[in-house]
Amino acid sequence: MEISCQKKKRKSCKKKKPEKRGLCELPDELILKVFSLLPLFEETLARRLISKYWEGPWKLDPNVMFDDGSPESFATFMSFVYGSLMSNDAQILECLHLKLRQNYPVTDINFCVQIGVYRSVRELRIALFGKTLEFPCCLSTCRTLKELVLHNLCIEVVPLWFRLPSLKTLKLLRVKFSGDSVASLLRTFPVLEHLVVDQTKEEDSLISKINVPTLRRLSIHNRERTPWYMSVGTNFSSLEHLKLCTCFGGWRTLLACILNDTPKLRSLTLKLKHKAKPNDDLQETQLWEKPPIVPECLSTHLEILKWRGYAGTKHEKSMVRYILANAACLKKATFSTKCRNQCDTRFRALRSMYKVSEKCQLVFD
Repeated sequence: MEISCQKKKRKSCKKKKPEKRGLCELPDELILKVFSLLPLFEETLARRLISKYWEGPWKLDPNVMFDDGSPESFATFMSFVYGSLMSNDAQILECLHLKLRQNYPVTDINFCVQIGVYRSVRELRIALFGKTLEFPCCLSTCRTLKELVLHNLCIEVVPLWFRLPSLKTLKLLRVKFSGDSVASLLRTFPVLEHLVVDQTKEEDSLISKINVPTLRRLSIHNRERTPWYMSVGTNFSSLEHLKLCTCFGGWRTLLACILNDTPKLRSLTLKLKHKAKPNDDLQETQLWEKPPIVPECLSTHLEILKWRGYAGTKHEKSMVRYILANAACLKKATFSTKCRNQCDTRFRALRSMYKVSEKCQLVFD
C-alpha cells in the first residue's frame, strides 16, 4: 500500500511543470539592463515603454512596420519588441514589414525578424532599397510564415540550410539575383502555391528559371518593354491561374510558351498595367505565332479569359480568334479598353469571331 502511494506521489511530481516566468517579473532596472544588450536600443524610449507597461494591459499590434525613415514608426516597432519580450501572452503577429534604407549589421536585421518568428508571424515584408539581403537563419524554424514579400533588394547567395516549409505565397518585386540564386531560392519552398514576379530589364531572365511543381497561381509584371524568352527547365504542371502584364514587347512569346507548359490552366488574365502605347514598335514586331499543336489547357481546362486594356490590334485580334476557336471549356471572356471612342468597333469585331464553346459568354466593360 505504501509503495503504491509513493508511486502516485512520484507521478504527480512528474506532471508538475515549473511556472513560466516572464521578463516583466524582474525589477525595472534589470529589465532595462537586458534591453540595453539588444540591437537598436534607446534608453529614453525603453524607460518610457517599461513604465507604460505597468499602467495596464498592453495589447500588441497584430500588424507592425519598421520604417527607418519615420521616427514614429521606429517608436512603434520598439514598443512591439519590448512588449513582446515582457509579455507572456502568445499573441500572433499577422504582418511584419521592414523598410530599411540605412545599412544595418546582419545581426540587427536577424533580431528584427527573430521577434516576428517569436510571435508566430504570418506575413513578412522586407524592402532594402537596393541593398543585399542575407537570409536570417531564424526563418528556417518558422512554421507559421505563409507569405513572404521581398522588395527592391539583391540576393546573391541562398544558404543550403535555408528552407521555408510552410510558405504559400512569394512576391518578388524588383529583386535582383546573382547566378543560380533564383533557382536555389525557389527550391526552398516545398508547398509554394502563389508567385508574383515584378521585374525590370535587369531581371528579365528570372521567369525562365521557375521550377515549382506545386505552383497554382502566377502573376508576371514588367516595367520595361523588353523581349522575354523562356528556356528549358520551367515547370507549371499544377498552374491554374495566370496573370500576365502586356506592357513589354515579348509578352506574346512568353504567353505561348507558358500555355504549352500549363495543362491545368483554368483562368487567364492579360492586363495593361503600366503605361504603354498600343502601337509601340516592340509590340508590333512581336508577332503572335500560333502553336503547331493546340495547348492542352485550351482544349480541356481554360474557363475564364480576362483582357484589360484590349487595344484591338491585328495581332491581338489574331490571339483572341485563336483562343476562342480552341478553348472548348471557356465559360466567360471579358474585355475592357481604355479608348472608349473606339470600343464599339473593337467589340463588334469580337462578337463576330467563332467560339468553339457554346457556353462562352462575352462581356465588355
